[in-house]
Parts: sequence; structure tokens; C-alpha cells
Amino acid sequence: MLEQICIKDQELNNIYHQQSELIQFGHQKFLINKDSHEEYILIVSCQFKQKVYLKSNFENSEAYWVLSKAQRKLMSMQLAKFEYFVLNDDFDELMREEFYQGQEVLEGKTINDLCLNFPKEVQHGIMKDPTNIGNIRGSLAEELCEQNNELLENLLVLNLCEENLLIQCDFNYCTSLRIAMELNSNQSVKILLEEIFKQNDIKYQELLMIDLAKFL
Repeated sequence: MLEQICIKDQELNNIYHQQSELIQFGHQKFLINKDSHEEYILIVSCQFKQKVYLKSNFENSEAYWVLSKAQRKLMSMQLAKFEYFVLNDDFDELMREEFYQGQEVLEGKTINDLCLNFPKEVQHGIMKDPTNIGNIRGSLAEELCEQNNELLENLLVLNLCEENLLIQCDFNYCTSLRIAMELNSNQSVKILLEEIFKQNDIKYQELLMIDLAKFL
């Protein structure tokens, strides 16, 4: 069951345990049955930092997009679970299956973002199995759905989480393209843009719009 819960606004609490230059964000589970760890309420929340809020830089629609984008990313990125990194030591598998997935341990960035200075790795990423690009394995959404693909699809339809794309934005809303440009990695920018234009998918529109002013 999905339900909207109003969180009391405050600078510090046990939910907003992460932050960027713009927002505070996080998630927390609250058990509703002391005899079962399988019964809980999951709260995923984010808010503007007080200094950002007081400047009133955003219209209501802009603020909604920024915060809802952060919530979708929180639901979709790979969780930083200790047992996952201990038990999975196959780096080739990581490169193959999670190349474009945001990582909690990387503060929302992807392995692709780390490889932008190496165009050869960026090119190899594009050539990977397309079914592995969009997956959000090990995410809060998958955990919440208990790996039920039908329930996960419902979350995607309701826009409560999102599939991975060739370019992502982190919690400072810097996309992979902008990072590559600031690194002067023009070859990586060219490779990514060629593939995005080839796919011609509307899903990339909002990400390209973020960096349009920077490109111009």
C-alpha cells in the first residue's frame, strides 16, 4: 500500500542522512510489527536546504520537479549494502550489469560517470546488452517489491522510480554530459550524444534540457 506521509520540516533528523549542495535526502524504515522485520513503513523523503529555500529561486513547478526527481533516484539507485560488496567480488559483472545504475556509495553517480575520461570504456558501455542498461537491481524499489517484476512495473508506471538511462544526473543535478564537458572529455560527449540521438527517446529530453544552457 502506498501512502503519502507529511514529514515535519527540520534541518536534522534520522531521515535526511545525506545531502548535496541543494537538498537533504534519505530514507528510513519503521517497523510496524516488533515480531517481524518484514512488516515496515518505508519513508523516502527530500527537502531543499534552508539556505536554498530562503532564496526562493524556484517556482512551485520547478521545486516539484527537483524534489520528485531526487525521490525517484533514491528509489532506483543501488543500495550500499555491506554484504553485497563483500559477497560480489566480480568486477566484470559489476561493469556489465550496473554500469548505468546510480550507486548510493557514489552519492548517486554511476560507474559510467567515473569512466568519462576513458572514451573506450564509455564506448564499451554502449555496446552492452540493452536489457542490463535499464535494470534497477538492488534498489529500494526492488526491495520494496520483493523482486516482483509486476509490482516493480507498477512503480515505474506511477513514476515513483525510474529506469536507468545512458546519462544520469546526480543529487547536484549534474548530468553525465555536463561532467564529461567539464572534464574536457569531448570524445565521451560525442559518443554519448550520438547514441542518444540514435535512440531518439523522449526519456532523455529533461536531462538534455538541464544542460542546454551550459551547451549554449
